[in-house]
Amino acid sequence: MRTPVIVFLLCFAGVSGLLAQGFYDIESINTIEITFEQSNWDQLLDNLYAAGDEERLIGAALINGAQFDSVGVRYKGNSSYSPNQIKNPLNIKLDHIIDNQELDGYGTLKLANVFKDPSFVRETLSYEIARKYMPASNANYINVYINGTHLGLYTSVQSVDKFFLGNHLNSNQNDFFKGELAGGGGPPSSVDIWGFYGSDSTDYYDYYELKSGDGWANLINMLDILNNDPGNIETALNVDRHLWMLAYDILMVNLDAPINFAHNYYLYRDDAGQFNPIVWDLNENFGGFNRLLTGGPPLNFIAMQRLDPFLNESHPGFPIINQILPNPSYRKMYVAHMKTIISENFANDLYHIRALDIQGIIAGDVQNDPNKFYTYESFLNNFE
Repeated sequence: MRTPVIVFLLCFAGVSGLLAQGFYDIESINTIEITFEQSNWDQLLDNLYAAGDEERLIGAALINGAQFDSVGVRYKGNSSYSPNQIKNPLNIKLDHIIDNQELDGYGTLKLANVFKDPSFVRETLSYEIARKYMPASNANYINVYINGTHLGLYTSVQSVDKFFLGNHLNSNQNDFFKGELAGGGGPPSSVDIWGFYGSDSTDYYDYYELKSGDGWANLINMLDILNNDPGNIETALNVDRHLWMLAYDILMVNLDAPINFAHNYYLYRDDAGQFNPIVWDLNENFGGFNRLLTGGPPLNFIAMQRLDPFLNESHPGFPIINQILPNPSYRKMYVAHMKTIISENFANDLYHIRALDIQGIIAGDVQNDPNKFYTYESFLNNFE
C-alpha cells in the first residue's frame, strides 16, 4: 500500500530537480555572445554611462545557443565600473525592444565583473545563504563575449523585478523602491537610514528610487510610524523579514548595506500592506567593504570577525536599527535568527565547504579569464 506514496515522492523529487536546473543553476556556467554593429561599442557604452540616463546600445545576443535580437545593453555599477578597464559590469535587457522576449521568465540580466573579490565566490555564496531565510536573487556565472572577444567570467545575478516579486511576494504591482543615494543629500555618513523627513515626497528623492508608478505616501507613512510610533510598525513593515536581513548583514559583514550604508536594498509593499526589505548587491560580503560610516579607520580582520551584533543600535542616524532592536520581543527574534544562521552555515563549516565546491566549478574558467582583476593564485588563496 506504500508504493503509490513512494512513486509520488520520487516523481516530486524529479520535478523539483528539473525546476532547480534553470538559467541560474550554480552547477552550470552560461555563455553569452553579444554582437554590436558598431566596432567602437566600448566607447559608446562609456558615453551612455557618463550621460547617466540609462539609455542602451542595441545589439544581438546568443545565450547558450539561443538567439535574442534587439537587446539593450549598458554598463552598470559604481566603484566596479571604470572607462579604463575592459571588463565592466553589464545590464542586458532582453525585452528592451521586443516585448516579452525572455529567458526562463527573465527579461533583464545583471552581470557583475567580480571586482574586489579574488575568491570569485563572495556574491554567489552570499545569495545562496540569503535564500534560506528571505527572498533573494539566484546567482551563478557566465562567460561574456562581445564582438568575438572574450571579456571574462562574470557573476550573473537575478534582477529584482516584477518576475522576482511575483514569485517571492505573490504580487508585483504594488509600491516598489530601491534604496539608492542620488548624491544630492549630502555625504553618506550624514543620511538618517530610514529617517522621517516630513510629508513632502521630494525630501526623499535623494535616498530612494521609485521603481513603481507611485508609492511615496505609503513609504513615508511607514517611515513616520517607524520613527514616531514604533509600537505599531508591524502595520507597515514585515518586521520578521526585516530582522532576518539585519542578522544576515551583520553575520556576513555586509557593510555595504543599510546596517552601515544607505543603499543596496529594495523595499516592496505586499498585499497585506507591509513593506518587505530585499537584499541586493552582495559582492562585498565577507569583509570586502570594511569601513564604518560612523567614523574610524578601516576595520581589520579581527575587528570584522568581532563585529558588534548590535552595531548602530544606539546611533541616531540608524532608525532602521535603533527603532526596532529596543523592542524586547524583536530583540529576542533577532538573536534567534542570528543563532540560526550561525548554526546552519558557520558552526558546521558549511560555508567553507560550499565555497570550495563553487570554486571547483569555476576554476578552469577563472584561469582562462583574460581580464580578471587578480591572479589565479589569488583565486586559490583568497578564501583563507
